[in-house]
Amino acid sequence: ALEGASTGTRQSEVTQWQIFNELDLKEESEMLELATFLDSLMREFAPNSRKHSLENLQTEEEDDDGVDAHRHAEDFEAPSHADAHGIAGIGTSFRIARGNSIYNIPDMNLMDYGPLPKGPLTPETASEIIDVYRRGGKLAYKSFKKLLRDVYKKLKGVGNVVRVPMASEAVKVHVIGDLHGQLEDLLHILDDAGMPDQQNLFVFNGDFVDRGDHSVEIIAILFSLYLAFPDFVFLNRGNHEDHVICCQPPPPHGCGGFQRECKSKYDDLVFSMVVEVFRYLPIIHLIDGRICVIHGGLFYRKGVTIEDLEAIDRLDYCPVPGEEEPPSTPEEARGQDLRQLMRDALWSDPKPDPGCEFNNARKQGQLFGPDVCQEFLQTNDLHMVVRSHECMKLGFSQAYPDMPHLLATIFSASGYGGSNNMGAYMTYSKVDPGAAYKVMTLDGEPSGMFFTVQNYTVGEASGSIEDTNKTSMRALVLRKKQELIAEFIAADEAGTGKVTIDQWGAIMVKVTGVVINWPELLPLLGVEAEHMVSGEIEYQTFISELRAGFNRLSQVGNEDTETLFNAMYANRNTLECVFAFFDLNGDGVISKEEFHHGCEVLNKKLSPSSRISRPERLLEMMDIDGSDGIDINEFFEVFRLVDAADGSVDGKISIVDGPAEEP
Repeated sequence: ALEGASTGTRQSEVTQWQIFNELDLKEESEMLELATFLDSLMREFAPNSRKHSLENLQTEEEDDDGVDAHRHAEDFEAPSHADAHGIAGIGTSFRIARGNSIYNIPDMNLMDYGPLPKGPLTPETASEIIDVYRRGGKLAYKSFKKLLRDVYKKLKGVGNVVRVPMASEAVKVHVIGDLHGQLEDLLHILDDAGMPDQQNLFVFNGDFVDRGDHSVEIIAILFSLYLAFPDFVFLNRGNHEDHVICCQPPPPHGCGGFQRECKSKYDDLVFSMVVEVFRYLPIIHLIDGRICVIHGGLFYRKGVTIEDLEAIDRLDYCPVPGEEEPPSTPEEARGQDLRQLMRDALWSDPKPDPGCEFNNARKQGQLFGPDVCQEFLQTNDLHMVVRSHECMKLGFSQAYPDMPHLLATIFSASGYGGSNNMGAYMTYSKVDPGAAYKVMTLDGEPSGMFFTVQNYTVGEASGSIEDTNKTSMRALVLRKKQELIAEFIAADEAGTGKVTIDQWGAIMVKVTGVVINWPELLPLLGVEAEHMVSGEIEYQTFISELRAGFNRLSQVGNEDTETLFNAMYANRNTLECVFAFFDLNGDGVISKEEFHHGCEVLNKKLSPSSRISRPERLLEMMDIDGSDGIDINEFFEVFRLVDAADGSVDGKISIVDGPAEEP
């Protein structure tokens, strides 16, 4: 009996992980759709937006390039504990016990630290920057911009493909996967693996930013290490190192957040400078000429060579290409091919079965099987692919059961998105450290290289993966409420108020785009057994559960008002991005004209049935103080009303065990 219970628990965990991954991929595909819209928005309204950031990256301001020795107190700022989105999270609850820390810097008052020294960044300065962030400090505005300028200059001279040599048997190379703004994980890795040196190399494999609260700190630390240890630290680009991805809302209503964080801690200019630097990040690193480190994965066609990847114009990149005209010349065909290779490099995922197909789950990149991986390795005389891009329960996975030596996935953000996964990093060496994986040649022979995997969990668990899935599913279903209602009514030809459970499940898959066994999840969505009779479900009961979040809104307006809010809530991610785009100074206030303009832009994207037809009515409700300006924070506070299925305004999608009563 105990064995049966254990088996059931393991199966439940597998199911919950499948749900988590499907929902995560759904967020990514919605993110890509939104990125397309944002790219169009930027092209229409800010065609010269890159010009200003480039000018700042290329300018050497006399008062902005450091000092020789003396350091001024104002250059390192103490954390502002009033700023919920700023560094205060580190300065208070986010303190890490130093223990046997690698840093030997004496305790200091953070206000005693001055501007970055002139000249190349030294290892000592990089260590001080890490220690300041570890204890809640903040790199000053001018110093952060100097850091960006220096990295920009260095990256301009770096190619798409970077070789990482292992000059002796004493050399170790650590490969770190997605960090996603989780500073605790980065600090743990540096404490565990040690600081970079000629025998201790690091390859950071992209997705440094978004989702987590400390992307700015991670960028500052990684860029500092990159400058201080130019032969020992290497940075790959991930799919999140992109302007239109970083502009998106943070969790729980999106998977971006870096722009908001940058504007909170610095300003929009700093954000634009950072994302301009991102464009120059390399795409691939080759460890000892044998291990290919790439963020996403492999490519839509056979025969891709390292020379092809070196030929990519990485500045000519957009995550979604739009409709391209058929090429009329070999040069145009080559350009289209290289652009798609870069998209595949950042967005693709492995699949266990042979072949290659478009990655429908993400809406970009490919799904590639072991045969595709083997062909790429053979073409380029390589032994193994290491990629990141996907959350793994243990932080590490081998995608091909029959040929596990071909490819590994490494993911370094522990507790990602509330999943309670472990983080991990890999360490390559030419000496067997014991209990290591062997790197094999394609002929199945040992290559003389080894790797180990270091798993870890940093911080305390914030809940269960089941609770995370409940929240995500309810948020998704709420966004799709209107489409679901229409589909249920269409399927209920007799007007009984019921559909079969099979029909219900098929409609959920069709509308949400998430391919999971929805009928098994009915209890998680608050549908009780008494509402499922003879293989049918009372969809009106299901709908009433979704309507519960609008109970409070029904008290402040009529049915027409609720319809307006439905349309607004369904597109809240897009709206947040539009408002952030127009709110250039980051003060959280937009004018009425900007609001109207934003709704007009949004309506161009929406279907006729989903468009916001009466923005002036929304303005009337939002402009509480009659100031002719809208406080965007108060505006989205109203959205939090629809978040709360229990009627409370807490900024979270609540989980209710049973269906709510009708208003």
